[in-house]
Amino acid sequence: MALLVENNVRKVIAQPVTNTDTSITLVDVTGLPDVSAVGDYTMITLIRVADLLYEIVQVDDIVGNVLTVQRAQEGTIALTYSANDEVRNMFTAGMFETLRADAVKVSHLTVTQPVDLDQMEIDVAANTAKDTNANHTGDATGDSVLTLATVNGNVGSFTAADITVDAKGRITAAASGSGGGGGGAFPASDEVLPGDADYTVLVGDEGKKIRYTSAVTADRTVTYDLSLWTTAGSILSIYNQSAFIIKIVVSNTGTMTIGGGIDKFIGPNGTITMAADTTTHVDVVART
Repeated sequence: MALLVENNVRKVIAQPVTNTDTSITLVDVTGLPDVSAVGDYTMITLIRVADLLYEIVQVDDIVGNVLTVQRAQEGTIALTYSANDEVRNMFTAGMFETLRADAVKVSHLTVTQPVDLDQMEIDVAANTAKDTNANHTGDATGDSVLTLATVNGNVGSFTAADITVDAKGRITAAASGSGGGGGGAFPASDEVLPGDADYTVLVGDEGKKIRYTSAVTADRTVTYDLSLWTTAGSILSIYNQSAFIIKIVVSNTGTMTIGGGIDKFIGPNGTITMAADTTTHVDVVART
């Protein structure tokens, strides 16, 4: 917002003005400040010729010969005016205070060294280039949109990945590993989900994982015959992730290993019960 002034411009009102009007029509506006830019304004004094009473108003816009104003400024009172009453763009106390306040703001600025405008232009251009540059090697701060620097050129998908993470949490190296000695998730093709039902182990289930999930609504039973298994030492793993008990019923002799390394021998018609939401699993080893 800028206060604009001209030297002693005098104009004449073209038609009567009430004390509530916010539009005032002049005979012409030549010489008045151009307040067309948003926020620009000027101050004028309306003078009633009959009794020399006056009013200060703020002019926010001029279209043609019509002024858009804010009435009764700087402690004056809104009056009525007739055609041929005067309008003057004179210096007022309020204009002085506005200019003085602006001067105080400028006086508070401190310049500690000469300003090289040419160098300032170079610095602005350099900083703009940093914002738009494709690679950044330092920390990203502030609210600029940056593109991350490439710290690992080995891009792709990796199996059993071996990765290196730096202090900033970035993956700086990645390669396919050789895989672990056990654990991890089963492939979907090696998993049996009985759902909310009992389950009888089938030929071909050896080496697979039977998993009861949170979908279970009652205690369930897994039944299997170890003689169906054809490969000595093959393992069937049973997991309980439900809120109910899973009872395992075994026929024919075999060794049942409970996750955590505890071995149990189960004879014909042996049973073991898995608690709800157990953190271990049961592995059944055939023909050992």
